[in-house]
Amino acid sequence: MSATYMVALCQVIDLQHLEENMKEVMKHIVNQAIRKTLYMGKDGSMLETHFYEKEILQIVEHQPVFSYLGDPMNPSYALLLQLWELLVEKKLQESPKEEGETNSGYSIFKRIPVFQEELKVILGEEVAKARERFDNGNFPIPNRIK
Repeated sequence: MSATYMVALCQVIDLQHLEENMKEVMKHIVNQAIRKTLYMGKDGSMLETHFYEKEILQIVEHQPVFSYLGDPMNPSYALLLQLWELLVEKKLQESPKEEGETNSGYSIFKRIPVFQEELKVILGEEVAKARERFDNGNFPIPNRIK
C-alpha cells in the first residue's frame, strides 16, 4: 500500500513540474504575441495596449494550464475568453478624451483578432515543441525536488 502512495506522489511531482514548465512556455508565447501585435501602431506609435501586458500575463499565470493545454486556441476555453474580455473591457473603460481621436479606438478593436491569430500561429508550433523538449528532458525550469 505504501508503494501505491509513493507512485502517486511521484506522479504528482512530475505533473507539477510539467505544469510549471508549460505555464512558463505559455507566458513566453503570449508575451511574444503581445509584443508583435499590441505594442506598435502602423505609424510606429506606441499603443496603449502595451500597458496591458502585465494583466494579460496574470491571466495566463492564474488560469490552470491543464484546462487549455490540449487545445490552447479553442475559443470555448477560458484562456481565450479571458484574454479577449480583458482587452475589450480595458478599451471600453477608456474615455474618448484619453484616446485623442475616435479612430484610434477602432484600430485597437481591429488588433484583437490579429493578436488571436498570432497566438494561434505561435501556439500551434511552440506548445508541441515545448512538450517534446520536456519529454526529452530539456526543461526551462529545473525540477525543484531531486
